[in-house]
Amino acid sequence: MKLMNKASKCGVAIDVGAGSGAFALALKDTEVFEDVIALDLSEDCVNTCKKSGLTGVKGVINDMDDNYAELICMNDLIEHVYDPLELVLECRRVIKEGGYLQIATPNGEGFDFRILKEETKNITPPEHINYFNTSSIEVLLKRAGFKEIIVETPGMLDVDIILNEIKNGLSLKNNNEYLEYLMNQDEKVLSAFQKFLSDNKLSSHMLIVAKK
Repeated sequence: MKLMNKASKCGVAIDVGAGSGAFALALKDTEVFEDVIALDLSEDCVNTCKKSGLTGVKGVINDMDDNYAELICMNDLIEHVYDPLELVLECRRVIKEGGYLQIATPNGEGFDFRILKEETKNITPPEHINYFNTSSIEVLLKRAGFKEIIVETPGMLDVDIILNEIKNGLSLKNNNEYLEYLMNQDEKVLSAFQKFLSDNKLSSHMLIVAKK
């Protein structure tokens, strides 16, 4: 994403809900930031991150100081919280002026959501509480005061998800005969269709970057 390429070559990045630290380690390997903090509520996860050489911190973004980080990342987290606006407002508080927030989350209007509806495995109550789409996530971030918002759907698995469901007995013919025809095309056509979904913000995986 072009906006991320403009990020400052210094300061601190925070991976919120870091888990095992895989993404935080990838951030660290870029050598863009002076420090990468792996922030998580789980003590086991924090210890795992520390063993990997990361700065592991147990807690939530509310615990961090004002204007502290150049970049905050949240991957597959915002859909789990009760108050997403409060979360992004706290992130904005912690981010320095001109810094960035990066979010990865499902697109509730993406391809497999639209096709499979309530049968999609992306709907996992009660773990997933909120679902956003390419418009609503931008509304949320603007409401929190972010600017220069870029929303992409770089997903690569939409077609594979539908094909796997077809193998498990899903029938598309009654609802959409042409879609069934499309799903029976060769790998080249299916790959081109997946690219079409990704390029046109129709995939079920969103990546968002916003500037403070």
